[in-house]
Amino acid sequence: MSDAGYADLHDNIVRFLQALALEVGSAVESANSPPGLPMMIRGVTWYSLPVPNEPVFFNYSVYPEQQQIRICDLIWVAPA
Repeated sequence: MSDAGYADLHDNIVRFLQALALEVGSAVESANSPPGLPMMIRGVTWYSLPVPNEPVFFNYSVYPEQQQIRICDLIWVAPA
């Protein structure tokens, strides 16, 4: 994204994902659901979320025992 001239978009996504990691960690610690639309795929719960005000959405899963979130898909709908 940065190399294609979308440095601001790149930076916004990085900041969003950093904030998401903190929010997911808090949700897990308090036994609440993480943000996003949950989907069960082959025994793993994935959550789908858009990045607010950006043409980007992604899916992630949570692995509390490893203190990780894993982003599977990051979809950027680039302007034509």
